[in-house]
Amino acid sequence: MSRLRVLDTNRLIAHWWRSRKGPLSQYSREDVAEWARALIGLDGTSAILTPVVIEFLCGARDGHELDLCRAFLDQFEVVDRGNVTSEDWHLAERLAARVPRDGSPRDFGDCLILAISRRLGYQIFTSDLRLTGL
Repeated sequence: MSRLRVLDTNRLIAHWWRSRKGPLSQYSREDVAEWARALIGLDGTSAILTPVVIEFLCGARDGHELDLCRAFLDQFEVVDRGNVTSEDWHLAERLAARVPRDGSPRDFGDCLILAISRRLGYQIFTSDLRLTGL
């Protein structure tokens, strides 16, 4: 039985950059909504988590880009509905405390995304191999 999948921020960002050809000033809300729907079709899920929304919005550099980011994100379903539990925070802290053999640092957002996805029974669809090792 396959598990439900939730998209990681890197999937959204990579698709955003692949989709745009030239400056964002030439794109509309409908253009970026179409990009999002294409990603949903390619990856087979519209599920994301609140930390993914926040990480994606953090990349906006001006008001127009922020508006486009919101139109893009509106196409996805935020399956945790903004509910981050104390259980999520505790698991995220435990994940952050797992120092890998290579000593590489962990990412705050990744630890929280993994904690929430585990609680909700989702597998993370990510391009980040380090995240799968937490």
